[in-house]
Amino acid sequence: MLIQLNGENYSRWKFEIEAVLEARDCLDVVSGETSCPQKDESEIKAWKKRDALARSIISRSLDDFHHAFIRSCKTSKDMMNCIVRIKEQATLSSKLLVSSEFHAYTWKPGMNVASFIAGLNVIVSKMQSFQIELHDEIIIGKVIQCLPSDFDSFRQSWRLSAPKAITLSDLTFQLLACESDQLCRFMQAVSIGEALVGKRTTSKEPNENSKKRNIECWNCMKKGHSRSECRSQ
Repeated sequence: MLIQLNGENYSRWKFEIEAVLEARDCLDVVSGETSCPQKDESEIKAWKKRDALARSIISRSLDDFHHAFIRSCKTSKDMMNCIVRIKEQATLSSKLLVSSEFHAYTWKPGMNVASFIAGLNVIVSKMQSFQIELHDEIIIGKVIQCLPSDFDSFRQSWRLSAPKAITLSDLTFQLLACESDQLCRFMQAVSIGEALVGKRTTSKEPNENSKKRNIECWNCMKKGHSRSECRSQ
């Protein structure tokens, strides 16, 4: 059963269709290596038969969308060239788009280490699907570059003593540990702050004696008691 070309499987389609054409002894006709003879009628007839077989194979391997592009083609070579031109131009555009997406990717507000790395991995997977070579050093450099100011100490330490051999998984593990330490320090600071606020509030509450010292008697005009408690009455 022939694989059908769709919007996402061009590389596999091209690989498999070339294998089928070679197995049916007509790949050289499609590639243009063997052109149609000019004089010998029997050779012309044999070539046309092989070309028709190749056209049939290519035609049956296309979905309706791609089939529309090759209906005006006269030879199998024209058909293959038409599909290759369309798909490889689209592939080039897709490569440029996903490469731009990689370079534009940043750490957005609300992200943490896990969500940032997950988003980056999605883009890297897209690039790999287009056979865009991307070394670990480039990906790791991208991660370090995008870290927010909370990781300034980590970034500085990394630049001073970065290991010679490290994977993205190793870096992710270190960043998760750093993020966990930051969270612990933040929670400790919050607890200390709440304790200090509570202590200040307690110390500011006046006791009953201090309240009485500020009361002024209307009868004797002295402080420390109210009129009802005044002994001068």
